Amino acid sequence: MSAPPPDAGLPALDAVQLARVDALFAGEPPAPAAALGPRIQAIRAVLALGLPLSLLGIPCWTGVPGAALTLWAYSLADGAMAEAGSAAPDELARLAALRRTAVGGLVFAGLSFVVQAWLLSQPFYAGFYVWLWAEGGTALLERLGLGA
Repeated sequence: MSAPPPDAGLPALDAVQLARVDALFAGEPPAPAAALGPRIQAIRAVLALGLPLSLLGIPCWTGVPGAALTLWAYSLADGAMAEAGSAAPDELARLAALRRTAVGGLVFAGLSFVVQAWLLSQPFYAGFYVWLWAEGGTALLERLGLGA
């Protein structure tokens, strides 16, 4: 009876993993961590657009674009965390906070969709828009001193 080969049962490594293992045992220093600053700024900008749109989703019908932008920000943050590796701890913490914010925004967007669906089954929107454009708009113009 022969012994199994020494690598039996081990998962196969791809080229990137093999290069990392070779670099580790060759004594070469690891590759420098990529700066996450530009990615963090991009994620922050997408969240700055998506979260207000989600917040205004119930009265202004902007929930779907807001949820899409928030989902995109979550996807960017999740991908950046997967590729971060040995980035600076403060950048990782900011990235994790942005990811948590995106998750919270997605939960809020989902709940606002449920509320909006319920409000669609009620006469809420017809009354709300009549008030907004007729009575509310007039009161706002008078308060600003622009009404007659």
